Amino acid sequence: MRTIIKRIHNELDREDINVNALTYQYPETVKDTTIMIDRLYRLLREINKKIREVERELGEKSSDNEYPRIIDTIPDISRYGSLLLSMEIGDVDRFRNYKKLVSY
Repeated sequence: MRTIIKRIHNELDREDINVNALTYQYPETVKDTTIMIDRLYRLLREINKKIREVERELGEKSSDNEYPRIIDTIPDISRYGSLLLSMEIGDVDRFRNYKKLVSY
């Protein structure tokens, strides 16, 4: 359990998310429970803020490239999926025909 907690802390710390407010002890009183919930709520807000920043950056990057917009027209592929696929594929001109692209 401690290893998992350390991994989570390292990942959050790498993303500049403050984890100093977290506690690992089970709350003993209602006040302790309230404090822990408040800390976790603030951490969740910070994480959501980082998610919105990443989503904004991805949106900006995808708007610069026509391939994600084309891939995005395929049903059930999200905007992020289309961006990921376009980054993985790279320049489609490197494929001789559509069959080569599909097999890739």
